[in-house]
Amino acid sequence: MIEFGFKELRLHRISAAIGPDNAASIAVAERLGMQYEGRIRDHVFTNGAWRDSLLYAVLSLH
Repeated sequence: MIEFGFKELRLHRISAAIGPDNAASIAVAERLGMQYEGRIRDHVFTNGAWRDSLLYAVLSLH
């Protein structure tokens, strides 16, 4: 998907907002070369409460 985004869609940046407790998604993001950029506090409202998200992103090399 990363390759498709950069080559076919000509994106400059691909990002993911991941729940802090979602270790599997964090591992996938890091395996894809995404870097941790920070925490977005109270980013999404789910299950009756506001939740933080961790922001990961990768930039095109072109």
